[in-house]
Amino acid sequence: MTQAAAVFGDRFAASDEDTETLSWYRHAAERGHAGAMFAAACRCRDGLSTAPDPVRAVRWFLAVLDHGNGDGIHEALQLVKRGMTEAQIRSAGELAGRSSEAETLISTTREHGW
Repeated sequence: MTQAAAVFGDRFAASDEDTETLSWYRHAAERGHAGAMFAAACRCRDGLSTAPDPVRAVRWFLAVLDHGNGDGIHEALQLVKRGMTEAQIRSAGELAGRSSEAETLISTTREHGW
């Protein structure tokens, strides 16, 4: 069912039905589908069918790490650079079960003065 949910998300995305797309991607992401995690993160970042939500976006970008995909960390860093607060970063890390990575993002922002 997880794979099917991701496919539904893809099909709704192809039809520009953003609300349904995000719903199906979240469904698949919550069940461990890495591609759906990345897609949900991008939609939360870009505000497609939802208000832009950097906390949810970083949450899903960090969660992709659980599946051996490091691409999300680069996207998370870009959001952090745009001005996320430490509380927002920590919240995203907690949601993803990646608190140590959230702390690393915070340390990086301090080092670079973002």
